[in-house]
Amino acid sequence: MANILKYDFLYDSLRERIFSGVYSGGSSLPREVDLAEEFGVARNTLRRALAELEKEGLIQRVKSKGTFVRKRRAGKLKYLLILNDGGGIENPYQYIVPGLQTAAEVNGIRLEIVCRRFLESLPVERGAATILESGVGGAIVLANNMLKRDPLYGILRTSGVPVLFPHGAKWDHEMTGFAVLRIDFAKSLRDAFLYLSGLGHRRIAVLAKESGVYGELWNQALLDEGFLHGVNDFITVREYSLNAYFAMLDELGLSADPRLLQFSRGTPLEIRRNVDFLLNLPEPPSALIGFSDFYAMYAMQELKLRGIRIPEEISVLGLCGYPGGAYLAPTLTTISYNYEKIGWKCLELMPELIRLGRTGGVMPDVIMEHRLIERQSTAFRKD
Repeated sequence: MANILKYDFLYDSLRERIFSGVYSGGSSLPREVDLAEEFGVARNTLRRALAELEKEGLIQRVKSKGTFVRKRRAGKLKYLLILNDGGGIENPYQYIVPGLQTAAEVNGIRLEIVCRRFLESLPVERGAATILESGVGGAIVLANNMLKRDPLYGILRTSGVPVLFPHGAKWDHEMTGFAVLRIDFAKSLRDAFLYLSGLGHRRIAVLAKESGVYGELWNQALLDEGFLHGVNDFITVREYSLNAYFAMLDELGLSADPRLLQFSRGTPLEIRRNVDFLLNLPEPPSALIGFSDFYAMYAMQELKLRGIRIPEEISVLGLCGYPGGAYLAPTLTTISYNYEKIGWKCLELMPELIRLGRTGGVMPDVIMEHRLIERQSTAFRKD
């Protein structure tokens, strides 16, 4: 775990030095032996961080010469970035946009930013014309679970420009025909269960998001389009139906007690009620998974108020990888969705989407990797 924390700190520190100009474009980085000594890490940990930075296009390693910061390129490419209005600190787009803007700056790409609400206020033909008149090569849209009845869908489809959802959902590609970058949310939840079961936990609670009216509309649209076969297939928990969710628990040898699955809209008050309910069960859970890191953090707060020790009595794990989780006490174990890499992947894909738009090819559906960041909020179960 200490190595993972050191790697995260090293990677973030080197990126910050590049973007702040400490390491300017064209300059060489200090020798590997000096960097390893400065940060107190092994050479293989340093090389792993450098490999990630090189993959992002920030540095270039030249054999026998050293490692150099890439110069920022000037270019004429321009993309439209459509922001999804609303949402608080828990909105994942807030953590995707900075990486996207940085990637655009490094690659000499201009981002024209418009709010979804403004674009949707226009008639379909006027909205499509506005996009075309801007001269953008494509549109990056911070949205998911898009219905064909949504005004934005009609505007984008009518404009004909290549469209990419950088944080899409399962079936967004099939529903819209647009290019999609997405997380395999179902697998990320399964991996969270696998990790906790490996620590000896069998009664694992999940604080799930109440999908609300829009979730019902999305499920009905999936049913109408033939992606689901009936109401029993309706998506309920991180792209699982209830039947599939409990079948997964059975497969992993975990408790399928339905009381361990709690739903809320993620407010502190509702999380408090969820935690109270779980603690008052005849056999409370020994571990808890939050729909997002924010659900997990609110749960940790409530557990602490009740004198529950984390992770000695209850382990807590989040889903998403919010950076602030590293500053909690205890620090939060999470399944990271690598928000910081999504922007770079967007710009890597866009030239291909433009080519496919010209040739009439099928737009891609790309699954981004997720990863476990093991911190202090989880531990082996103590009987």
